[in-house]
Amino acid sequence: MTGNEILTWEAIAQLLYDADENLLHDRIAILPDGADDMYGDTKIIRPEMAKGEPLKGTVVRLGTGEDIPTEIEEGTRVQYNKYNVVKFEFTLDTGEKFSLVVLHVRDIYWYSNG
Repeated sequence: MTGNEILTWEAIAQLLYDADENLLHDRIAILPDGADDMYGDTKIIRPEMAKGEPLKGTVVRLGTGEDIPTEIEEGTRVQYNKYNVVKFEFTLDTGEKFSLVVLHVRDIYWYSNG
């Protein structure tokens, strides 16, 4: 990637494929949504203890397990349980950083392909 590209879930999925990074069994890698601190044009200032990790994100990689529902694929929007995730942070050669969470498929509450 060059420094001019936008880091989308598709670009991250491609980086994982290019690096031959694979998940085992019924695990799913998700690119979490950013925290929503805006309400219309108004910035919401939250105390540190009120700031939580986002619980929604986009699937970027699927494991090799048979228990992953066929409806869930790369690009699927999901909501997940924040207590059973492992967070990985990556830094690209360009210095840009991003995080992925990896969790078991049973920790997904809902999904949307639309």
